[in-house]
Amino acid sequence: MQAVFDCLANSILVGEAILIEACICKKKARIEKQLGVGHDRAYYRAALEEMGYKVTSVNESDEDTLEMEVVKGDTSYEVEVDFDDKTKKSTKVDVSTNMWETDYTEVAKGEN
Repeated sequence: MQAVFDCLANSILVGEAILIEACICKKKARIEKQLGVGHDRAYYRAALEEMGYKVTSVNESDEDTLEMEVVKGDTSYEVEVDFDDKTKKSTKVDVSTNMWETDYTEVAKGEN
């Protein structure tokens, strides 16, 4: 009987993990959609701050890429924006879970 309970408990945990991951994916997709493409570099920091995110680190900033860490509450994301060399407008926005947080990001989340 314990094996049945263990199996059910594991199923519930797996189900919760799947739901959490789906929620995270929806949030990332919503941020990407809200930010959009076709904007200049300066737009993104202001747009993220207007959405309630704090930019805690700029990890890369060259002619064709802008990569930032952002925090809202206890959640952090990495936002990477690609730019066209000629127009200087964005062509792609990618939001991902932030796996390697800077010290500033951890402080903003209240972890340090």
